[in-house]
Amino acid sequence: KDIERIKDTRDEDLQRDSNFWNARLLQKGELLVAEKKYMEALDVFNSVDPEFSGLEKAINGVKRKLNRLAEMHYKEGVKHFIEDNLDSAIAEWKITLRFNPEHKKAMNYSVKAQQLLKKYEKLKQ
Repeated sequence: KDIERIKDTRDEDLQRDSNFWNARLLQKGELLVAEKKYMEALDVFNSVDPEFSGLEKAINGVKRKLNRLAEMHYKEGVKHFIEDNLDSAIAEWKITLRFNPEHKKAMNYSVKAQQLLKKYEKLKQ
């Protein structure tokens, strides 16, 4: 009985410690979000126990913000592309892909813009 009680106490202590550190990490991530350091916040959130209460909501919030930022940079890239400013367009699309690596249009247009730049360089020679 004493051994079982010791094990139960140890398990309770571990659970309490785990909850404490998960709460601290979640709080740290939320502070990073407030500072608009979304990628860093996501890294911190990914170190929290996936079952921890509030984590899914926090991660989804960051992902929504990153997707909005990605879309903003994508549109800025399109604007530069239309203005024949290919270097700036590519730079914007690289930012888009950093925020949303699955952004298909940014991937495709970035490749096309790089190909156009190479063609322009050949024409200049």
